[in-house]
Formats: sequence, C-alpha cells, structure tokens
Amino acid sequence: MARGLPRDAAHAHGRGRGPPRGPRVGQRAGRRAGRPAGRRPGPADLAAIAALDDELTALLVPAQIRAASLKMGRRVLEIAAQAFPSEGVVAYAEAVASGRCLGHYSIAFALAGAGQGLDEETLAEAYLYSTLTSLAYNAVRAIPLGQLAGQRVLATLRARVPAAVVRSRTADPRHFGAAAPALEIHQMRHEHQRARMFMS
Repeated sequence: MARGLPRDAAHAHGRGRGPPRGPRVGQRAGRRAGRPAGRRPGPADLAAIAALDDELTALLVPAQIRAASLKMGRRVLEIAAQAFPSEGVVAYAEAVASGRCLGHYSIAFALAGAGQGLDEETLAEAYLYSTLTSLAYNAVRAIPLGQLAGQRVLATLRARVPAAVVRSRTADPRHFGAAAPALEIHQMRHEHQRARMFMS
C-alpha cells in the first residue's frame, strides 16, 4: 500500500501513454488546478493541489491509465520548467520530486497554461481539443480511419467544445471522476494483451 491506495498504484510510474481516463476528469481537474496560477501557490493552494493529485490517483483505477497520466504529467512539467517556467509549475514539480504529489497530466497541463496567463475557459477548451485530437489520431490508426475522415470527425467535434466547457462550469462536483465500469474493465484487460497497438 502507498498513500492509502492499492499496491499497483505505488508502482504505476513510467508505464503507458495517453490522456487520463476521460476528458471530463481531466477538464475538471484542470479547472481546479489552474486557479492559483499567476502567483506562487501558497500553503493552502499546495494542499488543494496535493489533494487533487491524490483524488486523481484514486479515480484512475486501471494501472496503465493512471501510469499514462503520470508519465505525461511529468514530461509536461519537465518541458514547462525549461521552456516556459512559472511559479505554479515549479511548485508542483517540487512537490512531485519530494514525493508529496505524483504528477498528473491534467494538473501539469493546467498549471503550465495558467502560468502563461491563460484563463480557465481557454485552458478547458485547449485540454478538450487536445484530447479529441489524440482520440481521432488513435482512431485513424486503429480502425483504420482515413486521414480525411479523421479530420472531418475532428472538425465536427471541435464545434462542440465551447458548449462542453460552458456545461462543465455547472457540473455537480460529486460527479467528478464518474466511472464507466465496462470501459475500465476493458482497459484492465488491455494491459495484459500479448500484443498491443497502443500503450493504454
């Protein structure tokens, strides 16, 4: 056990690739994490970010999905710290290095963007669009779906992003991390496939 989580959560580092379990989890996490940006996060901010980090770790049940979030989050922190550092990024990176936080992608994404002056709405739209782009790219490879068809799908979904961001502002906090058990079961099975096209 580590930090009150199953044993595999403590060993989830460095495996997998892809966005966290779904855009809903990442988008809401990004909103909550991005708020202290523009200044050095104080103790209350860091405590809230650490609590969100713990919550995301618990919500991302399949080990490979959790590992993907951590792998991408740490890479975003590494890039942001060198390319466009901000106090929020530095503080979260220090918390990850010390073991206080694990380093989830959506939190790192939010802090990196907010540190550059982006507002919540822009960050939420950017996160959702990056998730859609990733899913469309995967569909082009896996279905297979032609490049043109993939772009048409992306264009259709992109038009729905602003409305989704508006809806997210009124979402019930109790629904944060709402699960899709069948999807999670398939994600767990995917981890043990003999051959895989994707890491997660």
